[in-house]
Amino acid sequence: MSDAVKRTPDQEKAVTLSGSDLLVSASAGSGKTKVLVDRIIHRLINDPTASLSKMLIVTFTNAATAEMKLKIEDKLRDQLAEAGALTTAQRQHLAKEVAQVSAANIMTLDAFSKQVVDHYYYVIDLDPGYRMMTDESEVLLFKTRVWEDLRANIMSQPDRRTAFATLAANFTTKATRDGLQDVVFALYDYAMTTKDPAGYLGNIAAAYGDRDEAWMTDVWAAAKPIIAQNARLLEEAAKLVQGDALMAPWHDSLAQTTACVQALLALAQPSYRTAYDAYHALTYPGWKVSTAKKFADVKATIAEAKALRDQAKAALDDLSGWFEIAPADLEAAMPQAMAMAQTLQDTMLEYDRAMQAEKTARRVQTFGDIAQNALRILNSPLEDGGGHTVGDHYQDQFQEVLVDEYQDINPLQDALLDAVSKPAPGNRFMVGDMKQSIYGFRLADPQKFLARYHQYSQTGADGQLVTLNQNFRSTDNVLAFTNLVFTQIMDQALGDIDYTEAERLHENQGYDYQTAAGQTKAYRLNTEFLLEVQAAPDDQSSAEAAATDDTDESGDDLSVSQARMVAAKIKALTAPDSDARLYTKAEHGDRASHERRVQYSDITLLTRSRTNNLTLQQVFAEADIPVVITKTQNFFKTTELMVMLSLLRIIDNPKQEIPLTAVLRSPIVGLDANDLARIRISAKGPYDEAVFGYAQRPASADPDENRLQTKLASFTALLDELRVFARTHELSALIWHIYEETGFLDIVGSQAGGRQRQANLRALAKRAADYEKGGFKGLFAFVQFIETMQKQDKDLSQPVSLAANVNAVQLMTIHNSKGLQFPIVFLLDTQKAFNTSDLSGAAILAQAPAEQAGGPKRELVGLKWRDPQTFVEYQLPQWQLAKDQKKKQLWTEEMRLLYVALTRAEQQLFIVGTAKTPQGKLLTQEQLETSWLSKAEGAAGDVLPAATRLSAQSLLDWLGMAMARAGVLTQGGAAKASLAQDAEKAAIKFDYQVKPARDEAESTGLQEPAQALPAHFDQALTDWLDFTYADQRAATMTGFQSVTELKRMFEDPDVVDAQDSSPSRRGRRMTGDFAQPAFLQQKNGAGAAAVGTATHLLLQQVPLTGPHDEATLAQLADSLASQQLITPAVRRAMRLDRVAAFFQTALGKRLVAEPANVHREQAFSLLWPAADFPQAAGEQPQSGELEGDVLVHGVIDGFIEEPDGITLFDYKTDHIGDHLHDVIERYQGQLEVYAEALTLMSGKPVRHRYLVLLETGDVHEVAAAKHAQR
Repeated sequence: MSDAVKRTPDQEKAVTLSGSDLLVSASAGSGKTKVLVDRIIHRLINDPTASLSKMLIVTFTNAATAEMKLKIEDKLRDQLAEAGALTTAQRQHLAKEVAQVSAANIMTLDAFSKQVVDHYYYVIDLDPGYRMMTDESEVLLFKTRVWEDLRANIMSQPDRRTAFATLAANFTTKATRDGLQDVVFALYDYAMTTKDPAGYLGNIAAAYGDRDEAWMTDVWAAAKPIIAQNARLLEEAAKLVQGDALMAPWHDSLAQTTACVQALLALAQPSYRTAYDAYHALTYPGWKVSTAKKFADVKATIAEAKALRDQAKAALDDLSGWFEIAPADLEAAMPQAMAMAQTLQDTMLEYDRAMQAEKTARRVQTFGDIAQNALRILNSPLEDGGGHTVGDHYQDQFQEVLVDEYQDINPLQDALLDAVSKPAPGNRFMVGDMKQSIYGFRLADPQKFLARYHQYSQTGADGQLVTLNQNFRSTDNVLAFTNLVFTQIMDQALGDIDYTEAERLHENQGYDYQTAAGQTKAYRLNTEFLLEVQAAPDDQSSAEAAATDDTDESGDDLSVSQARMVAAKIKALTAPDSDARLYTKAEHGDRASHERRVQYSDITLLTRSRTNNLTLQQVFAEADIPVVITKTQNFFKTTELMVMLSLLRIIDNPKQEIPLTAVLRSPIVGLDANDLARIRISAKGPYDEAVFGYAQRPASADPDENRLQTKLASFTALLDELRVFARTHELSALIWHIYEETGFLDIVGSQAGGRQRQANLRALAKRAADYEKGGFKGLFAFVQFIETMQKQDKDLSQPVSLAANVNAVQLMTIHNSKGLQFPIVFLLDTQKAFNTSDLSGAAILAQAPAEQAGGPKRELVGLKWRDPQTFVEYQLPQWQLAKDQKKKQLWTEEMRLLYVALTRAEQQLFIVGTAKTPQGKLLTQEQLETSWLSKAEGAAGDVLPAATRLSAQSLLDWLGMAMARAGVLTQGGAAKASLAQDAEKAAIKFDYQVKPARDEAESTGLQEPAQALPAHFDQALTDWLDFTYADQRAATMTGFQSVTELKRMFEDPDVVDAQDSSPSRRGRRMTGDFAQPAFLQQKNGAGAAAVGTATHLLLQQVPLTGPHDEATLAQLADSLASQQLITPAVRRAMRLDRVAAFFQTALGKRLVAEPANVHREQAFSLLWPAADFPQAAGEQPQSGELEGDVLVHGVIDGFIEEPDGITLFDYKTDHIGDHLHDVIERYQGQLEVYAEALTLMSGKPVRHRYLVLLETGDVHEVAAAKHAQR
């Protein structure tokens, strides 16, 4: 046929090959959908028995299904329209098939599963009257309720309560009160994508056996290839410096390290202890710097060897987490971890049963349930007596099973396809691209595609492999740039597939274009980086500013300035006088194309997430650039929805101030800020009481008060009526009643974007109706459900009501762009850090490494274990393995996202990012390029080392490393020979924007021009700057003090001046410079403070009735050390002889003689007049400057209470020396505060105050402080 002429040889194979399963690996833009459609048409034309009714054609979305049907029908009609192309029989056959397209088995796997269940439900005794739960929010609520019921049931059983509570505590953190719920949901969701959920859940604890063999096999299988790879790097490094006496020291150093690594590698299947010992025996002798002249000729070689050695060391160091726990500690922890894993396994199995029972009781099914039931049905026997299964029936029906996007299959879906496809050699046609598998968050498993890819690559395999890599979408500059990047970052180690010649993108034909003058020119645009950088500092002060600046000059955050940078570029591209041109593809394969101007609709912005959508929308509105945002999930964030949710909240419970205020401020009531303030000052107490009280006020002479009272009276009456209505009507009816009574639907319709706002409000009513159909009732439960979704950062898509085909820039996520193409693509936020939240949880779901490339991978659940006694958290080797594998999985998916983003562009790519550190600090151009060069240096082959690629934190990191070896950076770095051709074709250009927001804004209208200031502004500014706050001292004093911080409160002023009088060194009472953080200070395990604290603890616990000699005190101190209450170093530094000496003093003997009257460690809180505090910097208090009280708290070491008064004593471990008088005066104020507190608590006077100076063992009485006048 005529179409065969247009197909490439590989496409022809994909269309015509038969006789076995066929996998087509189709790179981006290679025409995979065309190939699939052509294959169907080819078979219908050339096989009289073929029919659409005998084919199962599987797509992954409903939109793809509709598009596939349309393309097949159009193709059939095109064939029928070709004169003389068909025989009469063929024409009649195709005419029948055209009529069958709408009823053909072209559907998603979900739809096919439902078809199987609806036809054969009786085979597994399933109730056919089930209802589908399709809304994710409803499913989440259902799962939550079942979990809460199960948790309560388990906790009510005494024999299970302790183990379950321990399990729950293991996953509880400050951030997540019910971390176990998150683990349960994740495990359940994954289990439902397997073909045996109970089998998967029943295998959770298998990796936590008491013996190493239960889990060490997986650990070693993952570690050994890494060790082997880096052993080879060390050997390469050693060869570089071998045979030259000058380089002998470096060779010896490498030989020593290599020997250790080889010893580790020689272990066949070691126990954990053996591997731990061998790993920790690795040594890296120092590497000398070769500065002498005699090393000049070998300096480069030594540097090359060092780069390889450092690369190997970094990769081996990354294994440290796997062998971090000492073997003895792990042996002690593993049985308890096993018990925890077993409890988790039992809980999961019970939760699975509870979910199934609840679904049966409520007669509901999810798509996951339908697929599971479909698989059960397909594997079940028919009642025909022949032993055939339902799956056999479908195998007989389908001549061929065709699967689109096979890389996004999951294990359950693959099992469904197995059940309806003929066994080997098979009749399945699968098309997809491993490099475009980006739905891991939906639990897609590209390993299924990869396994067949490797299997069919082998000679004599059961199936066939065809690779399509000729691109029909993009111009050569886009393809070359994509190849340049992925040649360096994708391989089996990280990316799951080698980016070899078979995977590289090849231009199918050179795109020339015809100018307006009729000239034919080669077509190539620049691939442009738009990067925001910090200005290069001219001096030290500006360098420091650059290092700390993370905003642009106008104070906007980085997302705003980046959006303005993009807006400026778009304005430049679309300006009437712009030189930017695109081409229009000619019809009928004509090579020449015609140039044209760039329109807004040619441009698409791709983002990793929707985080900055609203920012982009606002900035583009300022720039007068129309933008359409597709599939935005900010339904509950829209103003109209926030108002409605606030109203529903106060209908449920009016005593909620924030929702109440939101409704009052909304158009429903229409109050302004002054009205809200007037309500607030009208009455003390809760705001809702002030509102309802104001509504009942009598008429006033003030017209503003009457207006406000009238509005509030109407509102409160409406609220009362709505609350009554809510108790007797369904939720959806209540929402429509609100619209009718308030006119809110009409109000939002008159606002900007009114059609969309009205669509949102109607959708809210529909969501409420769907919610109630799910068996959930009540306004309170609905409000709680919405709040739960918001807390979990979940939202819904807005209903679409905007016109299509408008001349506007499109904004969408990379995921939403898959399968689409656009003339110009801006890839935004490339500096955005990868999401690593999945790598820090107490449970990580991953796959154990395959034994060979493309081989099967076992599921792995990695758990942290927290010792319930010591609260020490153990990152078990199983968790470390799962973390490592999960990181590779996540980074691989990020890599594929980059591939999808780059290959959406037809003619031009713009890479947009901000040069910043992980901490958010802007970098200069030089700093950015230097960091790229340093990361990429030392890589020998085309592919960057896996460890280097794993060190990337963003897409921009990968792109920058690739550019560093392409010879396009201004800081140097020659192009690697094997990459030079791609670099040249990509036509890469860097446009560094130095804080562009202000300049670009002024040049493109993104900011309003500055206006002249009022004439009186100078004087007003001067008055404002000269303002002095009357209560400045009160503003610099905290309202909460500890006694220790006030110990100098009543010292002699001369003593204060003699010591550090800086306010910043006086504890809490005056604010100033911040003290150095404790973790930055030098610490001594037996410092004076630590010894003093330990001595106080000893005196607190020593029995007063026993002997108090040094030996007895030593026994008590040893006991404190054994309990880890004090450290051994502190124990050794304690002066127990001085403590024993104290008990020989008169006061010490009195404590022993009157133990019943002795009180120790008495805590107190006391309000102390602020005016009694000394002022900063030695100033004397001035009357009336400070008013009010300060809360003082502290702990009194001890006192003796007698009928006529109290004797107070306080222990001090200060160094005395020759300054006894100074020490006593230093603590006068502190003892005065203690005395005041005791007098207030007991009503008795404090007759004696003693300081017990433990450095000498002496006791000294202290007089009342001379400033203590209250």
